[in-house]
This record gives sequence, C-alpha cells and structure tokens, in this order.
Amino acid sequence: MAGMSSGGRVDISMTRPALSFFVVMALLLPIAPVSIGDAPGGLAISNSSVSTYIIVFDDTPYASAMTAQSASDLVASCGGQVKYRYNVINGMAVTLPDSMAEKIRSLPNVKYVEKDQPVHILLDAAVPQIGADQAWAEGYTGEGVKVAVIDTGVDAGHPDLNGGKVVAWADFVNGSNSTPYDDNGHGTHVSSIIAGTGNASGGKYRGVAPNASLLAAKALDGSGSGYYTNIIKGMDWAVQNGAQVISMSLGGDHFPPMDEAVSNAVNKGVVVVVAAGNDGPSPGTISCPGDSPDAITVGAVDKSDVIANFSSRGPTYDGRIKPDVTNVGVSVVAARASGTSIGYPVDQYYTSASGTSMATPMTAGVVALMLQKNPSMTPAQVKYILEKTAKPLDSQTKPNNNWGYGRVQAKYAVDNATYSSIYISDSLPASPGTILNTTPSINITMKNDGAYNWSSSNNVTIHALDDAAIIGDAITYMAGTIISPGQSYTWTISLNTSIPQGTYRLSYQLYANNTPFGDTFSKTIRVNSSVNPGVIQFNNSSYYTLKSSRMASICVNRTNGLDNTVVINYSIINGSAIEGVDYTSTNGTLVFVQDQQNATFNIPILNDGAYRGNKTVNITLSNPTNGSSLGSLSDATLYIIDDNPQPVLQFNASNYIAWENQSNFQVTVARTANSHGPVSVDYMVWGGNATPGVDYVPANGTLNFSDGQTAKGFNVIILNNYTGRDRFVNLTLSNPTNGSILGTPASAVLTIKGVETVNFTYSLVKGWNLISVPLSLSNNSIDAFFPAAVKSNLTDMWYYDNGKWVYYSGTRGYSPKYAHLVNVTPGKGYWVKVSNNVSFTVNGIANGSGLPAVGGGWTMIGVYGLNPSNATTAYPGNKDLWYYDNGQWYYYSGTRGYSPKYPHLEVLEPGKGYWVHY
Repeated sequence: MAGMSSGGRVDISMTRPALSFFVVMALLLPIAPVSIGDAPGGLAISNSSVSTYIIVFDDTPYASAMTAQSASDLVASCGGQVKYRYNVINGMAVTLPDSMAEKIRSLPNVKYVEKDQPVHILLDAAVPQIGADQAWAEGYTGEGVKVAVIDTGVDAGHPDLNGGKVVAWADFVNGSNSTPYDDNGHGTHVSSIIAGTGNASGGKYRGVAPNASLLAAKALDGSGSGYYTNIIKGMDWAVQNGAQVISMSLGGDHFPPMDEAVSNAVNKGVVVVVAAGNDGPSPGTISCPGDSPDAITVGAVDKSDVIANFSSRGPTYDGRIKPDVTNVGVSVVAARASGTSIGYPVDQYYTSASGTSMATPMTAGVVALMLQKNPSMTPAQVKYILEKTAKPLDSQTKPNNNWGYGRVQAKYAVDNATYSSIYISDSLPASPGTILNTTPSINITMKNDGAYNWSSSNNVTIHALDDAAIIGDAITYMAGTIISPGQSYTWTISLNTSIPQGTYRLSYQLYANNTPFGDTFSKTIRVNSSVNPGVIQFNNSSYYTLKSSRMASICVNRTNGLDNTVVINYSIINGSAIEGVDYTSTNGTLVFVQDQQNATFNIPILNDGAYRGNKTVNITLSNPTNGSSLGSLSDATLYIIDDNPQPVLQFNASNYIAWENQSNFQVTVARTANSHGPVSVDYMVWGGNATPGVDYVPANGTLNFSDGQTAKGFNVIILNNYTGRDRFVNLTLSNPTNGSILGTPASAVLTIKGVETVNFTYSLVKGWNLISVPLSLSNNSIDAFFPAAVKSNLTDMWYYDNGKWVYYSGTRGYSPKYAHLVNVTPGKGYWVKVSNNVSFTVNGIANGSGLPAVGGGWTMIGVYGLNPSNATTAYPGNKDLWYYDNGQWYYYSGTRGYSPKYPHLEVLEPGKGYWVHY
C-alpha cells in the first residue's frame, strides 16, 4: 500500500474507504479504462499523527486576528506549520499533530477546526443543444469575461487554448512551474468546454464561450489527487485575480470550510458553478461543494435531454433540493491535453468524456455569455435566470431532486440577462374561458424581473403569437413611461371590433429591440356572441347514504350555460346528526371549468358500530362566481341511514325460581345483536300474587350498559316468612335508550317457592360411615348438627377439600396437624367414625334436589334435598364413584362400568356421602 509522502501525494490505485485529508479528481465518469476512473473508491492513505487542518475564525476582525496569532503560536509550539492564510474565508490551513486539534478548537473565537477531506473530479452537438450558437449569432461569445477553472491544470499550448486564452496561472501542487501544464487532462477538457476556440477542428469543437478568458489554478495533481486546502487556495487566488466565474468539476464528502469559501466568493460577486457528482441515481448523493447553498450545482443529461443515470441526486445532507440545473454531460468532445488519454480519445487534439464534470463547464460558459451581455448581474440574479429559463425534463414538479429546474438553455438565459419578466395577472377568464365577440380589449400585467428598464426608447413591446394576431393587434407598444426593475406594467391590447365565433389560442410575448424575453402568456379562449356561466344547484333535494358506507358523495349540477370557470361554496351543518359523531364537516369549494356540467364533493361518515338511528345533515350552496347563479335546489338534506343492528335488551329467561328462605335473587338482563356504545333500560319488580313487603321488596331502577357490555343484573330481595306455599312476582323491562330495543322476553315471572322444614334421621353404625347433609339448616355448625350424646361417641370426622384433609373429633377436639372442620355444608360428603351405633335427627329445609359440581381429582359429595339420583347418570364420564357402608365398598365407573370385585353402586341417596373421581 502506498502511503502519503511529505508532499501529501496519494496512490490513486489503492482501495480503502478511510479518506481523510486529500482531494481526488473523480467527477469525470469512468467510461474509459484509465486510472482516473477508479478514483471514487480506489484510494488510501497511511495513518499518521500529523494531518492537515483548516482553522476558521469568527468574523470579528480584532478577535479573529488575536486568535489567529494564538493559533499560529500554538501550532508552531507543537512542531506544526501554518501553510496558508486565506482571504476568501477567515481562516488558515495548518499541519499539526492530531492530538492538538482539540486544543485549537478550545481557543476563543475559533468557529471550527476541520480535518482536510477528499474530493473527486468528476462539443459540437452539445453547443447547439443548449442554444449557445444562437447567443453567438447575437454577438455574445464571452468576450471580456474571466472564468477561473480549478482543476488539474491546463495545456495552454493546445490550439484551442493558446494565443493568450489563459490570462492567469497558479500551481498549488508543485508550486515552481510558471508555465501552465496539465499532467492529467481533465482540466484541459473542462477549460475547452468553457472557452475553447475549436481551432484544431476548424471550429467544430468550439466551447460555449469561445472568447472568454481563462484563469487556470492547478489544485489537483497528475494522479487525480489533492487537498481541500489547495481547492480553497485556488478559490482565494481566483477572487483576488478578478475572476467573474469559478468552475469546479470536483466533489467529495461534506466539508464546512468549502461552504464558507463558496458563500464568501459569491458575496464578493463571483458566480460559483460546481458539479453535482457522479453517484446517481440513488438519492442523497450530491457531493461537496455541490451541496453548498450558494453554488450553482449542475447535473448531467444526454443528447436527448434525459437525465444521466450517473448524475447525482438530491437532497443534500441537510435536506435541501439539489441540483439546481442540468446540462449536457454525456459523450462531450473537447480538447485533449498533450500526453494524456482521459475518456475516449478522438484524435491527437480531442477526447470524449462523460460526467457532471462536463455539464459544469457547459454551464459556466453560459454564465460567461450572460455576463458579457450584462456584467452588472449579481450571482443570485444569474442563478435565478438560469433556473427560470431552464427546460423541464419531464412532468415532475420543479425544482426536484433529480434535475432541479431543468436543462440550461443558453439562448433564453442570455436573452433574460438584460430583460426579464414575470406574469402577474390578466383580464381574461381562466383558461379555458369565454369572452364576448365584442370585447374591445384585454389587459395583461407583467413585472419587470430583469436588470434593465422597460421603455419605448429600448423598444419594449408585446407581440401577439398563435391565434392572438387573428383577433387583435399584432404588436402593442408601451406608453411614454419607464418601468424600473421590480415594477409592473399593464399592457392594454386592442381586439378587433367583430371577432368570429370560435376557440382561439391566445399567446403574448414581450420583446426588447425585437428580441423575445421573459414569460410567455398563453390562454385558450372561446369567443361567442353571449357568455352564459350557468346555474348551479344540487341535482336532488335529498341524498341517502348508509352509515356503513363511510362516505357520502354529493353531486352538484351546472345547467343553462357552461361558459368560463366558476366556483361555488358548499357548507355542511348539523341536522339531527352531530358533527364529529355522525360525520366530519368538510366545508369547501367546487370548481367547474368551462364546459363542465357536474362536480361532486364527499362527506365522510363516521361509524363506531353503535346504533344511533337515522340522522340528517343539512347542505347549502352559496356564493357562485363569474356571473353564475344559484338554482332553486341550493339547499339539500343528506339522510344517514343507520344500518348497524339495534341492540336487543331482554331477560335471559322467562321464568325464574327462588326459595322463600333466600335473602335475594339475581336476575340477568342480556344485550344481544350489537354491543357497541352505551345503552340503558328500566326494570320493575311488581305485582303477581306475592305480597309486597311480605314476600318481596318492590323495586324499580335503570340498568346502564357500557360500551361492549353484554349483561347486567339486578337483585330481587326475598323476605323469608316460611309460608310453605308458592307465589309469584312480575318482572318487566321498559324504556330502552340509544337505539336499543326490547327483545323477547321483556317480561318474566319470578316464582318464590314455599318451603317447610322436614326431619331427616341418621343411623350410624359403629366404625366408619360416609354421610352428607341433604337439608338446608338454620345452623350449620357441628355443635348444632350433632347432639351431645352423638358427639360423645364421635371419635373422628374428616372432610377432603382440594387435596387437604379437614378434621374434627367430638371426643378429642381439633388436631394441630389439620385444618379445623367447623361447619357442615349441604352437598358435601364426610367420613364419620363413632364408637357405638347411634341415631339422631336433624331438622331443615329441602330446597329442591340435585348434585354439586365437581372438578378434577377426588371430591367428597352428597345429594341435595330428599330425592335420590341415578349413580350411572349422575356424573357422566367419571373415573370412579365409591360408597362405603358398614365395612363394604360399592362401586361404579362412568368410563369402565362396574367391577366384579364390588357390589354395584346404582343409587345416590340423601344423607349418604360419596367419593367421585375425575
């Protein structure tokens, strides 16, 4: 790997992305097999503790002078060296150890310290393509304009560039050469595109501004490498030597000192033209200094005005649109420096090359033509005219990040260098439009956007083009006035007294001294004996849309005349609908162009799924323009049909049963069909043959369902009076809200079952017994359940609960090892061990019948009530069902059936306990 010598040279053939402080030519597209074509990714430098930096100071003269001295002293104290003190920027180039850079940055009034960065360098058919030959025909060849080319040098002995063409020369690479030279060829090619005479080709390959003078600054060496520090030196030198234009076909990574150098040169009145780069078509590939805001950044097109694939695209690093313009940069034939072979050599004197490197000098040459015509133009004016007169390449909005404003047009740019105009307004209707055939005149107002005054003395006139000359004056002269730059002037153009009916293309162009300039005004106009803009109205008084459609389209008609463009306002206001809930308000305007009969606007319909019923929206038309009028249907109604299902509210059963010993009973109301949005319904507990205040508590209230809620409940309070008879109470629903409706059943009956206390007798045998509690007891405690005589024989009582044993003993009490068994519960089974045969009776209520639900594993259960259950159907699919009686096990399995080892368990009886296993 080649390293960097003390002179800062870099081997261009190396491939390494670590580029830090050199400049490389690479904006010449690598279409030929030469070393320069490998430049964009083919360079490397060795690591070094000493680098080149650019130090830029604040703009306060005293402060920056003091800081410059401090920085110089610090650089010298660490063995560094001040290489160059710039004028174009308030800074200097230095070499110093990398470790010292931060110390320099810490000095007061230092704006920034930047390590040098790499940049890369980027006719006969091209000149007519941009119209430069037409500018020559008008006498503009760049005579007297100085263009500085900062590049690889120039072969001043080439026939196209000799004879005093190069008026100033500086070598920032080798320094000692006083005679211009180019050991690469790129600078010579670029220079001849700008100002080559074409002498070696009999004028065939003449440059864009063949009589312009060149200032050549060699900042890049023969291998295509150099330093940003030298580029800025070249700009500094060019400004001091009177350059009016600086052309730089080079680029690299963003480098803030280059932005400042470009801006300062422009502020001193120098137009800076730079290449966009050759890294397209990907976006964000604009090189530096092409990304500088004040530079005229140039992309490349081919001979068909198609953007070159390689031409770099914007945006810039900070999001701005670039390039500004494009120019011809594909297969451009121009001068070949002696002893070089870049591009595709044509012969001894010429070579063909492609790149934004070629498009840049094409543009710099056009600038020279413009400045010859009007040397007083500022860089901003030059840039504006180039952009305004550029030819768009396609239908994209301009400017854009592909081709900016378009391809440079030399003829129009030169024409606008002195005279320019911007269209302001006119008295014609919008195009296409209609006027009466007796219209006496039309007015067109244009703004002086150029550098010269408009007056009759310089023959500023407006000319009729296309069909305009058929219907009115061909040329209209200015009145005796002077219109300075920035002012506007209204041209009154007389029309013929009787114009034949028909459609005309009216175009008008300003001229100065018989040369066209500025904007061309054009409109298509129909001429008629009458002008009827028409009547505007809705096409219906009522419109309908489903809520689920999400959008309502409203059609407006135009009748009784279709002349000219008319505008009408529409507004939308609440009827029964609510803006933001049922629809979105979209007040606006409708535009009917000439001959347009119908126009529509849309009203967004909102639908959250909730049913709210059909709604209305009021729609109104108003303020018709350009002579149109409102019809009778200027108001209409939009009906929003709610096709969401209505929520249905109903009891979840028509009959409910409660026992009179229950304290309350829960009644459930279900919501079906639609759960969106809040709804409510009233309920009432009343009537029947039950006695209010005796059997139940009368009640009424409202159930509020929130969004998404599908069930709500209310309690009926049961009063326990133990009548022993059945009676019933009525339940009703009413007043559903928010679009909900009552379903079936909306009324129900709650039967309060009467209960009587009954006795149940247990007969326990000595030893182990499995028992259960079939009755609802008034007191469930063990002390109340077992009489004292039984408890004295009760040695053990166990209950198995979710994998744990619960224990009680009438003789020993509780065990610290087990949870305490305190109460007995209907539906549960218990092991009871007594020391003697005992009998006892309990009194309670038999509330219906049934069996408890069970889960997985083993569960001890018993029957509710006094009705037995079939063992084979009680627990379908069980693994095991056991009963123990007087030393004998009884068995049934819902999966295996009976076992021959055990008596069959066929009936589950009240008062007995059972083991069930799932």
